[in-house]
Amino acid sequence: VKYISGWWETSPKEKAGLSGESLRTNTGPSILAPFNPSVSELLAKRAIEISPKDFADAGASTALDRAGNFARVLAMWDGAAARPVLKEQMRLCFGASSQPNVPMESILKNVAENTRWLAQFGDLTALDEYAAWLNKIPAEQTRSSWKEICEPMWRYPNHPALQISAERLFG
Repeated sequence: VKYISGWWETSPKEKAGLSGESLRTNTGPSILAPFNPSVSELLAKRAIEISPKDFADAGASTALDRAGNFARVLAMWDGAAARPVLKEQMRLCFGASSQPNVPMESILKNVAENTRWLAQFGDLTALDEYAAWLNKIPAEQTRSSWKEICEPMWRYPNHPALQISAERLFG
């Protein structure tokens, strides 16, 4: 078997089943070789590209969810590359929370999940930002998303800012 310009070429002996080699190896370029741009860079770029630009648009909520999901896929792939993208997604969500046509449930879910990933990567300032933002949200707007809201709180129960938020929401 020979590798030729991205394709395998099978010898006549192999076609006839006369080759003693049962294991074929790729002798072409490694799929693990560094590429420019890298997969991480492409995922980061795409997460930002699909983020909503105008929250007055009817599809802003869907775009926000897709961009958030993309950022979290990047977090699973490459945490270091994901941090600035997750931060940007949180900034977008904070801005979207004042828009009437973006469901708060979607925003709360995205912010809580991004906070969890950032904290997992050692960025504990994300917990402070999350708590400060959550304290501005009327408690009645959080009722449908308690599971998502509580995850950073139960993962980091001793964090002072999260304790204040929990007391405000549930105390």
